[in-house]
Amino acid sequence: MENSHNMWAKTTCTIKNLNDEPFWIYVGGRELWALIKLKAVGATGCTAAQVGAARLAAYIFKLRKRGVWIETICEANRGEFPGSHARYVLRSVVEISQQIGCEQ
Repeated sequence: MENSHNMWAKTTCTIKNLNDEPFWIYVGGRELWALIKLKAVGATGCTAAQVGAARLAAYIFKLRKRGVWIETICEANRGEFPGSHARYVLRSVVEISQQIGCEQ
């Protein structure tokens, strides 16, 4: 599915959160890219390092502002540089449908 979407075109997405009515958002660019990645990895979620996106937290923040339910799981870093990192898991049911335009 990832290759079937122009990442810069706005796309209609249906979002369904637990016990809520579905709603629609229009999303494009890196927010759409992040949503597609989260949907693809499913319940295991992903980290910024796994998807190669240093600004993944910013895309997640913007999607949450739109009402998309994304859980953050704090995981410990092991090895030479101990600390922690975030794993993001998409909890909303998301249907990515049609593109409605192009933003260059």
